[in-house]
Amino acid sequence: MRILNIWEDIYNKFTKFRKESIDIIAAKISVSHVHPDYITFSSLIVSFFLSVSILLENPTFVYIEILLLIVIILDALDGASARIRNISHPEKDIAADRFSELIIAAALINKNFPGSLIIFLLVIINIFLPYRFIPILPLRIFLLIYFFILWKFSYIE
Repeated sequence: MRILNIWEDIYNKFTKFRKESIDIIAAKISVSHVHPDYITFSSLIVSFFLSVSILLENPTFVYIEILLLIVIILDALDGASARIRNISHPEKDIAADRFSELIIAAALINKNFPGSLIIFLLVIINIFLPYRFIPILPLRIFLLIYFFILWKFSYIE
């Protein structure tokens, strides 16, 4: 029961953060006529660069974390912008999110980091889950913690 309370607390803080910051930025983006699909596409490109940075000979923790944070922020912005403009396509957004996670997980498998197979399996399971059952916080939030642990145990610089 305690884990559910912690999860609910994280969800409430995330929702508050989204309402206070992401929705404000998304409103400004909507006024500038930037289509949410462009934001989604930008997120996929950053995911590709993130995968390339993972595959480098000596991956750098700071670059990986910054790129992952950019992907997470772009993901939040595209959804918020779509909701503001009333052009939300959750299936397309979810497909882009899973593809982004798959790109990152494939790079982890290729680099053979500890636990990368588990992350890859989580991505595959997430792909086949019905859209209503996907966790509130995406797998990329978990990846932030995962890369921090890799950095702490000197798998990345």
